[in-house]
Amino acid sequence: MVTTINITKDFQGYIWMSDQPKPEIFDKDNVKELVLDNTKNPFVIEGQLYDGKKSYSIKFVDGEYKVITYDVTSDDIDNAKPYYPNRMNKKLLFNQRWEARKDELCANMPVLQPAGFVFVGFDDN
Repeated sequence: MVTTINITKDFQGYIWMSDQPKPEIFDKDNVKELVLDNTKNPFVIEGQLYDGKKSYSIKFVDGEYKVITYDVTSDDIDNAKPYYPNRMNKKLLFNQRWEARKDELCANMPVLQPAGFVFVGFDDN
């Protein structure tokens, strides 16, 4: 499977390649065509990208890319919390999404369970 993401000046985020000691940061200055090909080495260990409308979570697991795309809502932006990453000097903003699901351990009543971890850029404060 080959997936291409065109990283434009609208993007914020990072891509961490397997042959690099730290991630490459994208913050409105870098432009790049990111080709995710399961057969190529070096590969993207992890990536989080946000373009103002969509959030992309990229992981390389068991020899293939897992790319999860979220449509970002105003709720995601308003409820985002900062996280301090390893080997970067920028705080990352994420919103934890929750979804009500029936749980057999709670008499089949709906309980909130994690449904997504949405990256919405850098905290510039």
